[in-house]
Amino acid sequence: MDKMSMQKVSSIDIPIIVLAGGLGTRLRSVVKNSPKIMAPIADKLFIDILLVWLESQGATSVMFSLGVMSEQVINHIEKTNLNNNDLMNVDYVVEPSPLGTLGAVAHCLREKNIDECLVMNGDTWLDVDLASFVSLQQKNKVKQALVCKQVEDVSRYGYLDFLDDYLIRSFNEKQSHLHQAGWINAGIYFFSSYVIQTLKEYKAGSLEEDFLANCTNLHYFKVADGAFIDIGTPESFKIASDVLKEYLK
Repeated sequence: MDKMSMQKVSSIDIPIIVLAGGLGTRLRSVVKNSPKIMAPIADKLFIDILLVWLESQGATSVMFSLGVMSEQVINHIEKTNLNNNDLMNVDYVVEPSPLGTLGAVAHCLREKNIDECLVMNGDTWLDVDLASFVSLQQKNKVKQALVCKQVEDVSRYGYLDFLDDYLIRSFNEKQSHLHQAGWINAGIYFFSSYVIQTLKEYKAGSLEEDFLANCTNLHYFKVADGAFIDIGTPESFKIASDVLKEYLK
């Protein structure tokens, strides 16, 4: 694995689950016969870019939640010896059938008996200090929290409303006509041991719609200026190499 020049400030002492089991139908015209996590960005695969970044962030344990075409990811991990990294353990869990993001998380938690964790979408990237995000939630004994990103146009993503200085009021569905600035869910979540006991009980569903949207005590961590990319559509995929150019050197 390539080493980045970025200095590791502190380690992240909890597992990071990367959700990478979706169908990726919106990107099928560009990335054929491969899962999104294996999408080529310039001359590197997105999974390798993501792992280099996670290692630079101080991640010590990364687990991929796999589904469709999981064998490609598994073969890549084993072929490139990613799971024998001395600094960061890389593992994977394959869902037995499509479970949705909520079911996939629950399946990983049960399979690996995880007590506290971060969860990340496997088709997005945000320039955020993950260690600071985790340590803040642990220090304040937060049950669950998400990272949110400020964007100039929320029409593609939907947007968040805030209740006060630290709690989310609601998730608002994306509206194609709503071209305005706002805060969006960046797809990075912290779950404490208290919440994980509940999460483990789910069998399927959407993490955002069936769980997070119903949380009455969901904290947020704002990132205003960090670079952000969602490679899930052909339009955004085209600019991925520009956004991630620091990791393509």
